[in-house]
Amino acid sequence: MKSRRSGKIVNFSSMTARGTFGPRGTSAGRLPYAGAKSGIIGFTTQLAEDLGQFNINVNAVMPGLVLTELGALGPWLQLGKERTHRLWTLLRDLLQVILDQNGLARLRTPIGLSWPAQWPG
Repeated sequence: MKSRRSGKIVNFSSMTARGTFGPRGTSAGRLPYAGAKSGIIGFTTQLAEDLGQFNINVNAVMPGLVLTELGALGPWLQLGKERTHRLWTLLRDLLQVILDQNGLARLRTPIGLSWPAQWPG
């Protein structure tokens, strides 16, 4: 990219890096995840400064909750053996919160997040 004096780099972080997404007090392991995703933001910012002189564009995508296997199982794992109707109620409420926070009014999927890396420059 440097020799061509052109290019694009897209990194993937998370809204968790900014502490602006996710229910409070529900994820015991969120600190290492948020720290790692914050590191990606710092890395991306510095890389953009260093490579800008070579006309290389560097950005980070910071989605909120993405519908993955772990994301879908999260509410089930946290509730354990609670009754089925409670699980469905929680899932319905969780989906509504996600849709309310999402300007697109739809759930994000890993395939849907691949477009920034494929976008023609």
